Amino acid sequence: MSAGQALFRFYRPFIIGFSGVVVALEVAALVIAAVNGKLNYSTWLLFTGTGVRWWLLVVGTVLVALQLKVFVSNGVTRREFVRGAARFMLALAVGWAAVLALGHGLESYVMGLLDQRGSNYPVATASQMLSDFGHALPGLIAYPLSGAVIAVGFYRFRTWIGVGVMVLGAVPVVVGDYLLRINGNGHVTHQGPYVLALLGSLAISGVAAVAFLRLMSDVPIRRTAG
Repeated sequence: MSAGQALFRFYRPFIIGFSGVVVALEVAALVIAAVNGKLNYSTWLLFTGTGVRWWLLVVGTVLVALQLKVFVSNGVTRREFVRGAARFMLALAVGWAAVLALGHGLESYVMGLLDQRGSNYPVATASQMLSDFGHALPGLIAYPLSGAVIAVGFYRFRTWIGVGVMVLGAVPVVVGDYLLRINGNGHVTHQGPYVLALLGSLAISGVAAVAFLRLMSDVPIRRTAG
């Protein structure tokens, strides 16, 4: 079994559990909206666009902080672990971006049937759903990557150097959220032309990925005390 397959198997119950929480929150929000008045923003975009990003940041952190040592101790090389972790995080990012877009489409359809879409609600046309995917994916890539960079900084270096790496590791998240994001009203936004914002976000993530690979190439594996 490859490192990527092992990670998918390990995280499967967490993915299912987290997905259940997101769906439950969405259903509750739609019920409240149906009772109290029409919806002027997408609760699905808000929940998934924000909650999933932070969840993926935690996943990226845990991959390095806890699971690196376990895999290497069981004969997996650093290169194999990094390759498997990268595939795993990319698959999660693409999968959640697709779920975000499709979920918005379902929410929009249900709200339309119930006549609960307000005048400012972002109706999920095909182009809007594609826009949802395109705005969400760069951030869903950046967050777990930032978590991994921050974790390897603290894992490899002393505390104060780790703090410096943490600041640099947060750059993909900060820049990505500025360039492409889903705001507090559940609407997608971008700074300047979309293509430039997309390329800027991906470029910063690319630099962070190179830094992560460099830091991981010869990181010493800490032994468990005792």
